[in-house]
Amino acid sequence: MSAPVSRRGFVTGTAATAAVAAGYAVLPAAAADPALAAVRRSSTDLIPGSKHFATLLAFGDFTITKDGQLLFAKPESVDAPKDPTEVTIACAGIQGLSGVITDAEVQSDQGRPKVGLTRFLTHFQWDNPSVVIEQNPYRVSSGTLIGNDPGGVEALLPGRATFYQYLILTVFDRPLINVQPMVMSADDVTQWPPVGSTFRTEGPTDFYDLSSLQTPNDMGSDVTPGAVKVATLAACATEVMSQVFVPSVEGVRVPRIG
Repeated sequence: MSAPVSRRGFVTGTAATAAVAAGYAVLPAAAADPALAAVRRSSTDLIPGSKHFATLLAFGDFTITKDGQLLFAKPESVDAPKDPTEVTIACAGIQGLSGVITDAEVQSDQGRPKVGLTRFLTHFQWDNPSVVIEQNPYRVSSGTLIGNDPGGVEALLPGRATFYQYLILTVFDRPLINVQPMVMSADDVTQWPPVGSTFRTEGPTDFYDLSSLQTPNDMGSDVTPGAVKVATLAACATEVMSQVFVPSVEGVRVPRIG
């Protein structure tokens, strides 16, 4: 018979371990040296097997109507509300965060170098009205970075980066998900992470209520045939503004950051 586990001992031990680990946490040298950080972002040798965080700004407009329908549209195509119950909201420079892990293996795409990407973090938030966009953890959001020119790892930049994202869009506390990926791409990426690049959607993306899922509340399942979409993202642009450096603890094995 195993000995009972002391919850007090576990909590105390965990807290003590965290306190000790925090004392050994370090930031990469590039965090304190913008010039060094820029040089490292331009080094293709550092791309494979890396992990990065970045700040984002999103641009676009959407309309919410009284029956819960939500429509995203290009800013230049949004007109004044045609109905007094509609609310048109300009999303100009909405703050966000992203996190990406780059595969360690460099592959070839018709002679051009290619690395796979895993998008593990996306977060945008509006306060008025209450809208949150975040990564759907029940689906894998992938991507690729493909160099413009033939070659090996040295030709990864400049390149084209594409993400296939599955999201949770929560509007007024009502979570919605997309079951077909939202595809966003940026051409002529010259740094990694792609600071200064603009990602644009390649087509519309529909969002559905959780009640439309084949397996209720399972955000990894498909929607039932004939499910009614609640929201459509028609067009969106996201600007990568800056790299975020997160401390790591010496001795803990994590993908290279920075």
